[in-house]
Amino acid sequence: MAKGKERRIGNPSGFKDTLPAEKLLFNRLMEDLSQVVESYGFSPIDTPEIEWLDTLRGHDDSGGKLIYRVFNGYENPEEGANLDSVMDKGLRFDLTVPLARFYGQHANELPLPFRRYHWGKVFRGEAAQTGKGRYREFYQFDADTVGATGAMADAETAAMLADAMQKLGLPAVVKINNRRLLDSLVEVGGIDDQEVKSRVFTAIDKFDKIGKEKVVAEIAEATSPEFGDLVDQYLSVSGAELEKIEQLRELLGSSPAAQEALENLGGIISMLHASGYEGRVAVSPEIVRGLGYYTGAIFETYVEGFEQFGSVASGGRYDRLIADLGGPNQPAVGASFGVSRILDVLQSSGWESDSQTPAKVFMVNFSPKLSDVYFSVATELRQNNIPTQVYSDTKKVGQQLKYASELGIPYAILIGEDEHAKGTATIRNLETREQEEVAMSNLVATLIRLLAKE
Repeated sequence: MAKGKERRIGNPSGFKDTLPAEKLLFNRLMEDLSQVVESYGFSPIDTPEIEWLDTLRGHDDSGGKLIYRVFNGYENPEEGANLDSVMDKGLRFDLTVPLARFYGQHANELPLPFRRYHWGKVFRGEAAQTGKGRYREFYQFDADTVGATGAMADAETAAMLADAMQKLGLPAVVKINNRRLLDSLVEVGGIDDQEVKSRVFTAIDKFDKIGKEKVVAEIAEATSPEFGDLVDQYLSVSGAELEKIEQLRELLGSSPAAQEALENLGGIISMLHASGYEGRVAVSPEIVRGLGYYTGAIFETYVEGFEQFGSVASGGRYDRLIADLGGPNQPAVGASFGVSRILDVLQSSGWESDSQTPAKVFMVNFSPKLSDVYFSVATELRQNNIPTQVYSDTKKVGQQLKYASELGIPYAILIGEDEHAKGTATIRNLETREQEEVAMSNLVATLIRLLAKE
């Protein structure tokens, strides 16, 4: 550390530690999401957190501002050196770009269509809003299908998002749009300039934050009052989902892009409604998705009552990305769960862990003389899938039980010299303080029965 420079303590902004109780919730969330995506036939993979900068740069709409660049520890660039020559790698900002690189690299080893899921940390150099679930380092959980065209793969992606929210007990709506519909909007409006198109899409993307009136006013100022009126009608469609599609058809149907997009949306909604997802999905023409590689259907998921957290899961179709990264020309569609944001929503909604440990049983240590007994009993419980913690020291029994209660362990096993002589053990409920003495031969069965009630 440089002389005179104050040492920084704590976490950098946008980065957070995870304590045991929250990490246990995280593990539970990963298990729930994995069960949902595996029910759709997705297989797990993993990729490095570091990718070549060239891979990341080609699909970062921020002009490089999102990317954390890295260099090897033995490389110490001098002032004025060409950083690109030594900082040629970066931390991934999502899991979709690595998937495209992964598939291009391993296409000959994988089936087609290829369904994968992947969870891990991603990094974005953007403003942190920790109270709203926005971090610079966070987890994503992605599920994607490579090599499938048509509305069915799109509909399954939307259904998977809805199923995941239901599994987590969150009342949510999956909002669906098609990027081709947005293309048709500027086409019908006669907007050709790419910069102006970008301004239009950026303004529409702020719909949930600033409202329709301000969006329309911003677009009208950047284009014309007439185009502002068209956008107003576009954002005002209402009614049932198929009715919205018909209203959009009347408004933009002269565009081939709109015809293609609306046929896709109609197919998606028809399949979802036929399978019982009505009310859990919605046609939402204001959905834009910020990343520019989307080419068709797009999705965003909002939890009712927690809209301030933004979309907790999103995705869409990206049919050119794999080829753009040098891989085979294969279409793809998928979705990404914002794990850190979902955890914030779950904790805000009362989803808490009662425990700071996965242990379900606590073995009180009365005496060093009985160490072999405690070790043997704990081993038998673990072999029967009962997570067990043995207290390693011989402090007062009250102190040991207090420690176990603070960890949230539901049951304690007490085997003193008297119990050992009789071949019994006492099981104590650490919440109610009720206890029962059982024969050692019945200990495992009794604990399995008690834990089944938890």
